[in-house]
Amino acid sequence: MSKGYSVHYTEFNGNHGLLNWRGTLASHLIALIGIKSEPKISERDRTLTARSLIPKKAIAISQVKPPPALLQQYVARYELDPKFAHDFVIYVSVKDGSLWVKPSYLRPRPVIAESNSGFRDSEIPDLHLVFVKDENGNVTGVTLNSGQGDVPVKRMPPAVPSLTGNTTFTLAGHTDAEAVAIYGSFNDWIQTKNYCAREGDGWVCHVDLAPGKYTYKFLVDGIGLNDLTNSATEDDGNGVIDSVIVVRPK
Repeated sequence: MSKGYSVHYTEFNGNHGLLNWRGTLASHLIALIGIKSEPKISERDRTLTARSLIPKKAIAISQVKPPPALLQQYVARYELDPKFAHDFVIYVSVKDGSLWVKPSYLRPRPVIAESNSGFRDSEIPDLHLVFVKDENGNVTGVTLNSGQGDVPVKRMPPAVPSLTGNTTFTLAGHTDAEAVAIYGSFNDWIQTKNYCAREGDGWVCHVDLAPGKYTYKFLVDGIGLNDLTNSATEDDGNGVIDSVIVVRPK
């Protein structure tokens, strides 16, 4: 403000557990990008956001049926520009012939096809997703729109596994996962930093850790899981139980 820039201020309950697509994330991203100059959340938006957290009865809706091979092209990880939202990844998968999305910190949900490339959120009907391709037909991203403008989200490149380090983490199963990562207090809980490599019927990751105690989880296509081979756990103070590892000095 002291330098003459226009500042927009909106209060919202923005912890990880309550981060939502519509009333907070989309509005504030759009404000930052500059699509809409007044990113205020109306009382109607607040009401709809609150209602979106309440389970709803299924509504029969006529929908398009994209070919299964086409849906597989959309399976990937998509990351919002870190300038707008830190470490926010959208995981896209196919389950039982339908496309599903798992936004960071939110539960997975199916999306309803409106065309071969366009979908809408099954829980928030006015949130639309359109997958974008380049001139060669390769999927390069997805555009989010909740009626206030487009928010482009880029497709992430294939995960590069962390294969060197003095500490080894292994996860059995989950062979159908698109990406598995290890995250915890040693990397500031960043979900895109230390990926695992496929090994046999599971996954393995090597991380270089200094002596000390660390809490951590595996992240399987956006879903956090504790290490079932490690009985040491700890409450993070908010009721979330994490795995614990202690690295001893050599």
